[in-house]
Amino acid sequence: MKNLFKKIISKFYISRRGVCSICDEEFDDSELAFQNELFLCPKDANYYLDHNWYLLAEAYSDPENPQAALNLQNRKDELKSKQIKSYIVTEYLEDQSQIITKFSLYREA
Repeated sequence: MKNLFKKIISKFYISRRGVCSICDEEFDDSELAFQNELFLCPKDANYYLDHNWYLLAEAYSDPENPQAALNLQNRKDELKSKQIKSYIVTEYLEDQSQIITKFSLYREA
C-alpha cells in the first residue's frame, strides 16, 4: 500500500527548475541559493561571496526598445566565452505610466 501511495503521489509532483544567474545552467530550485536578488548554484554561490564585482554596463528596455536587453545579454555571453564570470540584475521602473526595465551587467573584478 505504501508503494502504491508513493507511485500515485509521484504522478502529481511537478519538478521546478531554475537557472543560475552566473553560469546560466539549469538546476532544481532546491539546489539554487537566493542571494542579493540572484539565484546561484552551489559552486557560484561560494564564488559570488568570495569575489568582488563591479558594474560593467547598464541598459534600459521597453516594448519599443527590446534590443538594449539583447545587447547586454550578448556582452554577458562574450564574457562567458572568455571564462569571465558575470551576471545581470533586472529592475523595473515606472516612467509616466510606462514600465521600463533596467538591466545592470556586473562582472568579476
